Amino acid sequence: MVSRCIVEDGFNGTDIWTVDLQFVAPGSNNFSLTPGSPAIDLGSNDVFANLTVSTRDIDGKPRLLDGDHDGQTAVDLGAPEFGRFAVWTQIQRTTGGPLELRALSSDAAGVVVQETSNFIDWADVGTMTQDGDTLTVTLPAADAFAGRFFRARLP
Repeated sequence: MVSRCIVEDGFNGTDIWTVDLQFVAPGSNNFSLTPGSPAIDLGSNDVFANLTVSTRDIDGKPRLLDGDHDGQTAVDLGAPEFGRFAVWTQIQRTTGGPLELRALSSDAAGVVVQETSNFIDWADVGTMTQDGDTLTVTLPAADAFAGRFFRARLP
């Protein structure tokens, strides 16, 4: 029995959709999902008996992401999971100078960096800019970073 699939010309089964998946570049074999793809969070977590937060997709991204930002984590239809994330590669600060955070990613430009001292009240401190696969945000010079925590947040 076929279920939870998107098939161009339709098919008999349950939860079958006939819509454009909105791949990044299918002609170049890039079947990653674009923002707004109907396949985001449309899969069934029940299909994966051993699904955990450490389960990865074909690209190495976490399989359990909240791709549509509805507060629920669900797998996407297809091999690649939609979602942007960055791996911090460098945090650098010169004495009395700005704090520079660098990350490696190919699809996380526009990520907002926020700071807090209490994990409740978060304030934007900068937006990451992208140059190739390197993302950078430079925070103003200040000695008030002691006891501050940072996070990267999707816009």
